[in-house]
Formats: sequence, structure tokens, C-alpha cells
Amino acid sequence: MADLTNKRRVKLETPVGEPSDDIVLGELTGTTVAFLPRHGQSHKFMPSEVPYRTNIYAPKMLAMRYIILVRYGLAAT
Repeated sequence: MADLTNKRRVKLETPVGEPSDDIVLGELTGTTVAFLPRHGQSHKFMPSEVPYRTNIYAPKMLAMRYIILVRYGLAAT
């Protein structure tokens, strides 16, 4: 996210636990956005271990209106 400006990290504790990592807040073309690596910054969570409920709850605590999932992987050939 090279175009993200005014970056800052936020550590949250939700009623259902801690998210998979700190949330990175910043601005992208004038819009405040939040990035949360669902497997953790160092990829410490296996898919079955990701705290999904907490990862959904945390952005709501920051008044984020939308959640967009970005998936990385190999493209189909």
C-alpha cells in the first residue's frame, strides 16, 4: 500500500478478543482506510486459527463502514 499516507498503527482489544494484528490506518486519495492482515503481519495464523469474529468487530469499533477482502494467491492459468 505504497500510496497510503498519514499511516498510523492502532492496537485494539475487542469484547471477543484481540484481532490478528494491529490495524494500520491511513488515507488513500482522501479517504480514511484501515488495513488488517488477517493472518497477522508475520503470517502467524493458519487459516483455521484466524480470529475472524474479532477481525470483523475491530473495524466496526473504528467506525469503518465497509470491509473489503483482498486475497493474494496464484492466478488461474
